[in-house]
Amino acid sequence: MILEKYLLNEPGDPIEQGFGSRSNQVFDGLYETGRQYFEVGITACKEKKLIMVNLWHLGIEIILKSGIVRKYKLVSVQDTHKILKAVKDVYNHDLQKLWSDFKELYYNEDNNLSVFDKVITDLEPWTDIKYPKVQEESIIINRESVEIIFSQKTNFQINKPVEDYVIDAKRVEDFHNKLRSLLGGYSIYDTIKKHSN
Repeated sequence: MILEKYLLNEPGDPIEQGFGSRSNQVFDGLYETGRQYFEVGITACKEKKLIMVNLWHLGIEIILKSGIVRKYKLVSVQDTHKILKAVKDVYNHDLQKLWSDFKELYYNEDNNLSVFDKVITDLEPWTDIKYPKVQEESIIINRESVEIIFSQKTNFQINKPVEDYVIDAKRVEDFHNKLRSLLGGYSIYDTIKKHSN
């Protein structure tokens, strides 16, 4: 695991895998932030706004980071700062690295996470068009497959045609739901709704 190697080279007491008094607190904060990014991405999708995939990318990224952080024994503020810095330094916004380590931490025979490898592969290139410079752009939503296609006809920065960026919104949502069930994540809004009834 990439993060393990990084942590071994950090000064001070090593942070081990396990449960610490601050582990759930840090997990909850990260998970809730990731969930909010994801849900705003769903709203953007309904409004056919291109930023939807960037929001999904950030949401999934932060949820994966929350799952990784949760596996470490965090008992002090120093531990918390150390693990969050390590996660930022090691993974930055690289979903492939995050997904690889996440699958290693959460693997079991009943839990085939590899079926979602394509979601990670499909989300990754969308970071390249966070600030697109395009002559013509379009978002096509195929209602049957819930496939979203963003076409860039010309990228002025490199002055050559660029391939279409494709994402299957239903598959991304299925992936998010799998992460939610695996991590026991919840929505604060679900909790409020339950208590108001």
